[in-house]
Amino acid sequence: MLSYKDCLLQNIEKSSIEESSIESNQTPSGMMIRSPPGLTIPTKLKIESLINNQITVATFPTILATRSENLVTSSPINLETSLKTSVVKSLVTSLVTTQLMNRRYPLLDSELNKNRALSSFKNNLINRIIRYLREKHKMFNTGKLKYTRSQMYNHFPNWFFMINMTGKVNQFVPEAPFDIQINLDYILKENGLPKKTDFDTKLLTFNSKYIKDDLYTLEIVINQKDNYVKYHLTYNNGIWKLLPITKKQFTNLQQRYIGEAEQFDELVAITLLRYRFLGGINNHLSIPPIIYKTLNVDFELFASPFNVGSKHFCSPFGDIEKYFGSSGSFSSFSLQDNLVYAANPPYDVQIVQDMAEKLEREMPKMKNVTIYITIPLWREAFPGYDILKKNKFLRDSCELNKDDFPFYHYFKGRLIPASDTYLMVLSSAEKGWKTCHEIKKIWPSSFQSRKI
Repeated sequence: MLSYKDCLLQNIEKSSIEESSIESNQTPSGMMIRSPPGLTIPTKLKIESLINNQITVATFPTILATRSENLVTSSPINLETSLKTSVVKSLVTSLVTTQLMNRRYPLLDSELNKNRALSSFKNNLINRIIRYLREKHKMFNTGKLKYTRSQMYNHFPNWFFMINMTGKVNQFVPEAPFDIQINLDYILKENGLPKKTDFDTKLLTFNSKYIKDDLYTLEIVINQKDNYVKYHLTYNNGIWKLLPITKKQFTNLQQRYIGEAEQFDELVAITLLRYRFLGGINNHLSIPPIIYKTLNVDFELFASPFNVGSKHFCSPFGDIEKYFGSSGSFSSFSLQDNLVYAANPPYDVQIVQDMAEKLEREMPKMKNVTIYITIPLWREAFPGYDILKKNKFLRDSCELNKDDFPFYHYFKGRLIPASDTYLMVLSSAEKGWKTCHEIKKIWPSSFQSRKI
């Protein structure tokens, strides 16, 4: 596809070639001006005016103001063919630069370019992991490699969240190496393969120099159908589809939004773009909202603008999600007295461990604080579970099987069996917290109404 600038210049060069048999102020017969996608009508007229040699202050007030003074005039300028081509090329370059500097959705354009570079990094990283397993550890079984590739794509969001929890993600750009060796060691152990060497750590760091600034949004398109609101972007290279959200989610976003009205759709699109990159709807299962409501939960410690039911919440990307009420990442948040919290972290060994260690540090300082926690029920022991079980503020714990205690899928608007889960209750209060037995009694089943 021709670039924005090249598309224009190609037409100008064509007009210069054909102009030798045409009077200076006439448009060549049959000439078609192929403007790039997304040009507004006024901008197209400006280009046509340039090609027709009608350069006036009225036509190009902004651009002519930046050119040399001898071009500023209120009447058309007749130029010779060679001079005309040179001047028009210069003016078009200035026009394109001006239009790029005045993009309609600058934040979203930046996000598109980051997303493309990160997607390339993710795919390359996972390809290299497969090569590492195949060449360094002789894993040749096609079925196992295919399954492992799928596992790695599922793990990638958690690797990203881990860097984010250390404060090393800046406006969605990771600035530290991904920590993946624990997952690779587990795969080797699972397949009975002795580890011969670690993965090359030089391949684990994203290089921001690969973020190019050449994608830009032409329009944010929103369609509402049935119970869903669908966003997609038309941009200079095609169409970029985003995650569909329910009307309930959309209304929730509107009610929580505290930014400028004209930026609402742009910020929603950015948030959808980020979560689509990180696995989409897979990270948005939640405790059924009716549970949090009954427990009087004030604050969700692991949420997003798309799956939060409480008034206050922490979420991964405070730079954007603050406009929807987020208090930022859990890792940088400090617990406050006299509140009821819920913690449903991503199901990752290291993330659960980091959460457990933080709660162990902070709970002794808290007054009248209760935290209801759900973590994965893995048959193999893992540090996060052990730390929570030994916490002196643990009041109760139990197991929840996935069939009897489903989670709520915000993007589908219904309950689904998710995974077997541990439920734990930490509290510095002497009374007022609910036991596991009480919580189980109010937990809705998969067969109840979808409107939870």
